[in-house]
Amino acid sequence: MVGSAALNKNPSRRPILWAEDDEAIREVLQVVLARKGFNVSFAENGIKALLLYNEARLKGEPFALVVLDIAMPDLAGHEVAARIRQGERERAAGERVALIYCTAYDASPNRFQAQDNEAIGFLTKPIDFETLPTTLGAALAE
Repeated sequence: MVGSAALNKNPSRRPILWAEDDEAIREVLQVVLARKGFNVSFAENGIKALLLYNEARLKGEPFALVVLDIAMPDLAGHEVAARIRQGERERAAGERVALIYCTAYDASPNRFQAQDNEAIGFLTKPIDFETLPTTLGAALAE
């Protein structure tokens, strides 16, 4: 098991939660990110993402980054982000997870909701797997 000091020196090992309802995309992401050394847990919908997020937080192993597909059938990414931020405000413990939205749609209309939930960025589909490690590494290093 990697200690927390080692995790801080290697941002790619900090835990990521990725919510994506498309199984094929999840499978490709899992292979690509594992090869690059990223520590990623996947959720197939927004409800599962919230469950995994809260379980990790309660175990004292919170995610450093949450990537949310905007358009999911049960609970949209914006809604998941809003619930995460609401929980952070209620706990008032100073914790803030980094949020990135992922969308196949034009990101422009979603920027207002992203600002409300203090997302640090957008990924667009199709995902550029060449630049993805750099994008995630930068988000984890913040």
